[in-house]
Amino acid sequence: MNMSLEIARLFVNSIPACVIPMYSTVIFLGEDKRLWNKILFLSFIFGVVTWLTYELTPAWHIIRIPLNILSFFVIFKFPLRISWLQTTKYFFVSFILFLLIPEMIFIQILAIYGILMSQVIVSPALMALLIPFYIAGIPFAYATGKLRAPVLSFFANAKEKLKLPQFRTFFISTVLMFGLIVVLYIQFEEDVNFIGPKTILIRIAFSLLIILAVFILNISVSLTEKTTITATQNVISENLTALLNSIRGQRHDFVNHIQVITSLTQMKKYSDLDQYLSLLSSEISQLNDVLKVDNPFISALLNAKLLLADTKGIKFDIDINTSLSSLSTKALDITRVLGNLIDNAIEVVEQQKTGEKWIKVTIGETGPLLSFSVENPGNLSDETQKNIFTPGFTTKGEDHSGLGLYICQQLAKKLHGTIDYVLGPSSSVKFSLLIPKG
Repeated sequence: MNMSLEIARLFVNSIPACVIPMYSTVIFLGEDKRLWNKILFLSFIFGVVTWLTYELTPAWHIIRIPLNILSFFVIFKFPLRISWLQTTKYFFVSFILFLLIPEMIFIQILAIYGILMSQVIVSPALMALLIPFYIAGIPFAYATGKLRAPVLSFFANAKEKLKLPQFRTFFISTVLMFGLIVVLYIQFEEDVNFIGPKTILIRIAFSLLIILAVFILNISVSLTEKTTITATQNVISENLTALLNSIRGQRHDFVNHIQVITSLTQMKKYSDLDQYLSLLSSEISQLNDVLKVDNPFISALLNAKLLLADTKGIKFDIDINTSLSSLSTKALDITRVLGNLIDNAIEVVEQQKTGEKWIKVTIGETGPLLSFSVENPGNLSDETQKNIFTPGFTTKGEDHSGLGLYICQQLAKKLHGTIDYVLGPSSSVKFSLLIPKG
């Protein structure tokens, strides 16, 4: 083929189809202008790659689209040193808003005249007709700037939710579905049996499927967020209710204690008075330990578990040696982990037939880390130690999902920390959550 024709094809394929849409994308996303030159240069490189894939023989055209998508991620991610999610953001925005829309309009016009998109690609003259459609994306990017916030919010939420394994699986499935629809759509555009005005409805259906894939993902983000918030509010509500009930109970008990002390004093039963004050002092010491926690969520949790352990005849010791006032939003995830560990300890201790029933919660510092540990009498079999954080593994019977410690492990990772256990010398088990301070 004529060299000048090939150069013309390369130019019109790279500039209109890749560089201009990406220029519109960085405008829409409000990217730092210092990155524009680099992004536009990489867009041109991507255009060269897409041009080269059109040179593949027809037998290899089935891999052309997946190859182009893969090359997009490689070309933009590594030179720009951005995350896969950030690269996905560039891909979705450029494809849906500024690549799919102008091409869709242009392809409908071509369909009326029975011209395939593959015929346009090999013809610089026809390809040049696309340039005004792509250029129209630039003012469109400025005009739709109000949509920037929800788009950025969508990807920001996705970044947080991708830390959850269940959402990560759904996200990957949706992206793969999106990619499959894109491949089917573009293969459809190159099929000579599907040209003409009647195919417009089919093209619109493909476009709606692509939009639906993104919409489903967005709905999933929102539902996951709402579910998490609702679950957190329920936990907080339960713990705060238990705390308020405890305060009411303490106020009632205070009057009773005064009456007993007065009565023992008047009857001069000083030995009984000494014993009574000793027991009362131990109880007050426990409550003081809870009150030392300067985080309302963790304080409410410990108070609720203290009351629960007391009703089951379990001695519940709390040792707090640090401030938790700077935890802010981390306190919600810490509460979930700590609550799960204490509930597990209560179940284990409650089932013991002999021996002293006790649980010790320790909150302190280990160098630059905050430490939350829950210790109780017991032991772990070799099988349990091997599978303890495996999802679905449980020693509690069919009524339990076996997800408690696995979820704790995932929450620990979210907090940039670790969770592990040690077996004590006196047949005890201690689980510890370590997270960075601040």
